Amino acid sequence: MMVLGDASIDQLYVRPGWQGRGIGSRLLALATERRPGGFELFAFQVNEVARRFYERHGLTVVDMNDGARNEEGEPDVLYRWTPGV
Repeated sequence: MMVLGDASIDQLYVRPGWQGRGIGSRLLALATERRPGGFELFAFQVNEVARRFYERHGLTVVDMNDGARNEEGEPDVLYRWTPGV
């Protein structure tokens, strides 16, 4: 499941039993097609699997936060995908 905003991926989730089958990669590819100027997304810092996935797909860390900006209060990381980078 992916929720794509104007300049961000608001949610990206692949059920654990379906991970590793290319679904997340296809969703990110769709996001790059639909937002060719780039986009941002947040992930929790503790979610190392998601972070490796995003970094492997060319997203870069823009900012890290102590959790004050999300309702869970969980430290997060802001990623950005920029075309050509």
